[in-house]
Amino acid sequence: MEERLFNKNPKLSELFSELAESETGFKANALRSTALLFKLWPYKITADNFRELSTVKGVGKGTLEKLTTFFEDQDEEKAAPPVIEEPVKSSEENKAEDSFLNAFQGEEDVSLDTLIERSGLSREDALRISAALAEEGKIYNTLSEDVFSRDA
Repeated sequence: MEERLFNKNPKLSELFSELAESETGFKANALRSTALLFKLWPYKITADNFRELSTVKGVGKGTLEKLTTFFEDQDEEKAAPPVIEEPVKSSEENKAEDSFLNAFQGEEDVSLDTLIERSGLSREDALRISAALAEEGKIYNTLSEDVFSRDA
């Protein structure tokens, strides 16, 4: 059976990639490696399970400290009242998202071009919607940039 790879931890991999950009040498390489590890990790890393990573080669005290801070910050964001409310999606946006999701037609992995063809959306709209749905965890970008996955 073919193993599907997609990023279950986009915020963590992005955070460590950004941290690597502000460093040089060994530390930058270590942060890039950690970002890649999180991108390829087969499970969602959460506040409840991240300490289990201490047994993984290359995940050290510094990484665990950064993860602790990350999850503490996430808890504070959840507890704090929102300063700016997200805009409510228009009925047109909801219809476009529904059309995009329906374009999967029960398949788990579908190329962007196929989704565009099936949904009737423009490439620009499909890319915007796919980014929003990925952020919401409704779909995933596979490692092949133009293929999206949705749990069936």
